[in-house]
Amino acid sequence: MLNYGSGIGLWIVTMVIDEIDGALRYDAGDDGTRITLRIEG
Repeated sequence: MLNYGSGIGLWIVTMVIDEIDGALRYDAGDDGTRITLRIEG
């Protein structure tokens, strides 16, 4: 999942995480958005 906005910060993070087989999850709720980043080594 990738939504484009005015910045490129999360877009770059998403590309890097995809490249290293990590996981990035966005959970949007009434109180804001939670972003979970998972990297296993």
